[in-house]
Amino acid sequence: MPRMPADLEAYQLQAFTPQDPSQAYLYARLWQLTNTRYLLGSAGFIDPMNSQLDPVQHRFQILRRFNLSLKPGIDQYDGDSSEITAVADDNGPYALFEFTGALPRAKLYTSWQTNSPADLKSFSTNALSPMDSIMFSETGTNGFITLKKLGSPSFDPEQSVLLDAPLPQAVPAANNNPAGTVQFESYSPKSVVLDANAVAPSVLLLNDHYDPNWHVTVDGQPAQLFHANFIMQGVFVPSGTHTIHFYFNMPTKPLYVTVFAYCIGIILCGVIVFYKRPAMKPAPARKF
Repeated sequence: MPRMPADLEAYQLQAFTPQDPSQAYLYARLWQLTNTRYLLGSAGFIDPMNSQLDPVQHRFQILRRFNLSLKPGIDQYDGDSSEITAVADDNGPYALFEFTGALPRAKLYTSWQTNSPADLKSFSTNALSPMDSIMFSETGTNGFITLKKLGSPSFDPEQSVLLDAPLPQAVPAANNNPAGTVQFESYSPKSVVLDANAVAPSVLLLNDHYDPNWHVTVDGQPAQLFHANFIMQGVFVPSGTHTIHFYFNMPTKPLYVTVFAYCIGIILCGVIVFYKRPAMKPAPARKF
C-alpha cells in the first residue's frame, strides 16, 4: 500500500503494538482477530511464543520442521533467494507453526457488545499516552474504546464480538451457548456467499476488512453492514437457515460525473479546433 489507511494503521501499528514486555500477548491477540493461523520462523521460538505470547493457553504448535536447500539442478548459491527451497527435515532449524487460537474466517455469535452511552460520556482524554492520543485522533471516542476492549486481557474474541452500533432487531444472549454453524458457499474478491444455520438470533462476523462499498443481503434482502471488531464486517442474522451475500459495489455517480466531464472537454476541444475567426480586412493605405 502506498499509504496505509488510518483505520488499519490504528489497528495494526497502535492498538496491537506492545509498549512493554507485559503486553507481548497483543501479538497473539492480533493474529487471533485477523485469522492468522500459520506462521514461519525458527523452530526454537516455540517455547517463547507459548510462554510470552500465549502464557495461559499455549496455543502455538509446530506442524512441520524444515531446512533450506538449493533447488534441484542448482549446484552453487549465487545470492538469489529464488535458488533456495524448503525441504522437510524433522530436525531442521525452521518450522511451520500453527496458532490454534486464530478465529475462523466466518463465525456466528449469540453474544455481542457495543459501547454504551455511559461509556462514551464518561470517556476522558486527560490520561492518554502519546501513542493513545494519536490513536484517538484517528479513530474517535467510539473506535478508541473499541480498540482498547479488543486488546484487553479480559475480552474473549471466541465468545463475543464488538459492534460499532447497537442492533435494533435483538438483544445479545445472556449465555455463551453455541450460535450455530456457517460455511462458505463461494468466495471471490468482490463476492462472498455463506450458508448459516443460526440456533438463535446472532451476529455473523466475516473477517474481511470493512469498506463502505461492501454491501450485504440476507436471503436476498438488503441488510445493515456493521463494523465488527473495529475493522471487520458483521451482519445480524435471525435464527434459522439463511444465505448471506457480501458483495463489493462501487458507486456509479462518480463515474457518470467523470464521463460527463470528458464529454464536455471533447466538445470544447472540437469547438476550439474547428472554430474559425472571421478574416480581418487589411487596413486602408494611408496617403501622404
